[in-house]
Amino acid sequence: MPSMTETRPERVLLQAYGVLHRRGAHRIQVAPGFYATGHWRCSTLVDGEPVEALAYSNGMGWRLPGLEHARVVDAEQEADAIWAALSPEQREAAQRPDPAYTVWFAALLVACGGDALPALWDDSRHHLREGYVALSSGGTFPLPPGDSLERFA
Repeated sequence: MPSMTETRPERVLLQAYGVLHRRGAHRIQVAPGFYATGHWRCSTLVDGEPVEALAYSNGMGWRLPGLEHARVVDAEQEADAIWAALSPEQREAAQRPDPAYTVWFAALLVACGGDALPALWDDSRHHLREGYVALSSGGTFPLPPGDSLERFA
């Protein structure tokens, strides 16, 4: 069952990336944003490349990436589902060491607290081009180190 900080599917998804990082999949990364519909969407990147089959919108509720049906899962189960959805080549690329990104991502989760969601863009601004990640709580956070977001800039 999800813990108190993982009661929303978005939080479970973000925590699942952290689980994958702790398992050594450092090059699994995120590209989140808010769209005109008001939905938070999050692309899963492997070594900087989007994995279309693992795209998520909170309009999907608990149908998280890698799951065929909507169901409440915890971060460990969601990490397993993401990993299972990757090809052998993507798994290999995901395991490239990138400790700077994983440290950054862990700090981003702390900055988000229990409720805020990170966003690289929304209807009115492209935060990535402006040099930061916006938090839905109103705060900001630095961009990740490295090249994970290069294609979105």
